[in-house]
Amino acid sequence: MSVVQGARLAHARTIIGVDIAGDKLEWAKQFGATHTVDARNGDPVEHIKSLTDGNGVDYSFESAGRTDTLEQAIWCRDLAGTCVMIGVHGPDAKIELPLADSSVWEARCVFHVRRLPTVTGLSTLCDLYLKKQLMLDEV
Repeated sequence: MSVVQGARLAHARTIIGVDIAGDKLEWAKQFGATHTVDARNGDPVEHIKSLTDGNGVDYSFESAGRTDTLEQAIWCRDLAGTCVMIGVHGPDAKIELPLADSSVWEARCVFHVRRLPTVTGLSTLCDLYLKKQLMLDEV
């Protein structure tokens, strides 16, 4: 829900929430998702590509800490898109990427390091919360 809110606060036009839990998909809509994809019903990458006219997303975020969802986050992005890994994976987690596929060479992956916000960042978050733009109570 934090990623969905962040996308909404960044004024993203299309925000696609993906999950296997129906209640989380409903929550995603409340937090700002314009579309949801139930990953239990078919290939989520194909569904995301269909929602983006076959192009894929500019930014994908993996927050579950699972290798299968990380691979989906890599493959659902546009060739020039960025994949951000937020989820914490186990020490032995590995994924394989076909290096002969040219889309792998275009991939930009960012590994997010969790850290405390700066004073300025915390002040911004507090302001957003007080203006009821950051839905912390609902989370």
